[in-house]
Amino acid sequence: MGEARKGKIARLQRALRDEVCVRLQDGATGAEICAWLNGLPAVVKLLAKSFRGEPISEQNVSTWRGGGYAEWALDNARAEEIRRQADLAYQLAKAGGGNLSEGACAVAAGKIQDLLESLETENLPDMVKALASLRKMELATLGEKNDRVKLQQNERALALEEVKFQRTTCELFLQWFANEKARRIAESPAAPSVRIEELRELMFGKA
Repeated sequence: MGEARKGKIARLQRALRDEVCVRLQDGATGAEICAWLNGLPAVVKLLAKSFRGEPISEQNVSTWRGGGYAEWALDNARAEEIRRQADLAYQLAKAGGGNLSEGACAVAAGKIQDLLESLETENLPDMVKALASLRKMELATLGEKNDRVKLQQNERALALEEVKFQRTTCELFLQWFANEKARRIAESPAAPSVRIEELRELMFGKA
């Protein structure tokens, strides 16, 4: 609702205005809404302060129906469409095993296809811009997918390297465990640091 509205219903609290709209949407008559509003203490107080105590009339409701209510209904329709498109994008992404941006691209492509079917010549520049924007979205999504693939590949490579390192370590352990001199060093009563240094020299030579 715009700030310029100065009518009785426009001056009501937001919750009451929304309730008027809901009742209009549900088919309530002007008389029913007037009877309900004029019986509320908060409304009576407002009318006494700003409208010399004149009650809300059916004409006031009719004026609101063509102004504030019409805007409210349009805003609700837009919000519902946004929710519907967001849900569709999520479902498309989920079905395709991708992310939300992929679903959003699919929704946008469908929208543009609908527009192309009824395209007027004068709207062509706007359509070209829309197609360019969609392409940028697709490229960005492709880049994200490639990044995910590279990350997964790197993680697999690291996992393989870790297994390889573990196996090599075990092989070395078995190899040096069979070495009599290494076993004597490992079983000696010397301090761990001394035994480690002696084993290092045995395995790799003096530094």
